[in-house]
Amino acid sequence: MFQASPTTGPLTLDQAVAIAEKQAFSILVQRSAVEKAALGVGVAEAAYIPNIAANVNANRFDSATYSNFGGSSILTNPRDTSAVSASISFPLDVNGSLKNRLRSARELRRASEETLQARLRDVRLTVRQAYFGVLRAKAAVVVQQQALEQAVAQRDQARLQFKGDQIARVNVRRYEAQVAQSESDLIAAKNSLDLAKNGLNQTLARPIDTAVELIDITALTEVRVSVDDAVATAKTIRPEVRSLLNTIQALESSRHVTEASGAPSLSIGGQYQRSLGDIGATSQRSSMVGVIQLSIPISAAATVRKQVQQARQDELQAKLQLAELQLGISADVRAAYTNLQSASARFKSATEQVSLAEEVYRIAQIRRDAGEGTYVEVIDALTDLTRARNQLNNARFDYLVAYSQLQRAVGSDTLTAPASSNDQPTPKMANVPSGDHKQ
Repeated sequence: MFQASPTTGPLTLDQAVAIAEKQAFSILVQRSAVEKAALGVGVAEAAYIPNIAANVNANRFDSATYSNFGGSSILTNPRDTSAVSASISFPLDVNGSLKNRLRSARELRRASEETLQARLRDVRLTVRQAYFGVLRAKAAVVVQQQALEQAVAQRDQARLQFKGDQIARVNVRRYEAQVAQSESDLIAAKNSLDLAKNGLNQTLARPIDTAVELIDITALTEVRVSVDDAVATAKTIRPEVRSLLNTIQALESSRHVTEASGAPSLSIGGQYQRSLGDIGATSQRSSMVGVIQLSIPISAAATVRKQVQQARQDELQAKLQLAELQLGISADVRAAYTNLQSASARFKSATEQVSLAEEVYRIAQIRRDAGEGTYVEVIDALTDLTRARNQLNNARFDYLVAYSQLQRAVGSDTLTAPASSNDQPTPKMANVPSGDHKQ
């Protein structure tokens, strides 16, 4: 089951998504469900095929039976008898049950296919979050390495100044403590990176110890659609909506099948039989009969009526689920849109904070070298700079995650409905409340 990535070199985000779409367990399970639903369509189509059967019968009695006719002994029942027969029966769909059963199976298959699309969309979000998690952890390692290098440089300079009797021993110890803290932070960052790589491999359904090397993402995609347009698009193209609509149509067809079970059914057929070996004087060597069978379920009316009522309740529940889903879609898209705007604001603020922290650190070094500042100011400035860099990285990946969540909420990577003529047409919406009316 586990497959290593077939790609060589650093793994791009699109390649990671493609791997998960091919071998993620949730996708494999749902693909099996789609295949099962397709087989259900085949079963429903097979109901239209004539029923052909062949039989071979052999009987052996204790003894043969003879009768006396006009002084002659005539065999009327041989000791051994055998016969072959063939029959064929054609179902006539006079009550529409076969048609509705096939229609229901096809709608369930479409619903299963739409559910697969929903699973694929969920997997894309999971992969993107895991991918960004690795990049976030890797960026944190880089920041901690920079902080350690700067702390080591400050410590080494302080040691030289201490040897020249320019500073006190306590200042050297402050820098040494800063180096120790930076080393500890770097170890923690590397551990987080290892865990993030393991999580990505698990998401891709490949061995946990598979080497992970990713392409960094620096560009932040700008949102160019309004929140109302995003909500409208989501309600149209989200596969969960299509799946429920197909399910509702399947339930309606299934109800018609139940209703038809209380109506008369009709079938026609024929049977041919030929006896082998000896036959009695009153028996025929071969025979052929035609059959017309009309079945009228007289006592099933009450049961069928209750079953139809149950089927209507199933339809009602599905329609209520659709209304709830449409309301949830509106909430999901609006929440994701708001989160993305907040992430964008945090990213802009973090960018400015890094510039300010770099300038403060530079000035602190100048003041210390000029004898106007303290070594504590330099250490604090370096700590603030490291924190600002981490916040900037977090803000960048928060934006990427928020954008991916918006893509998932809308149901489109471009946040717009597909424009291709090959796209699946929008199914007819059920008559249920959308849950997003403005007051």
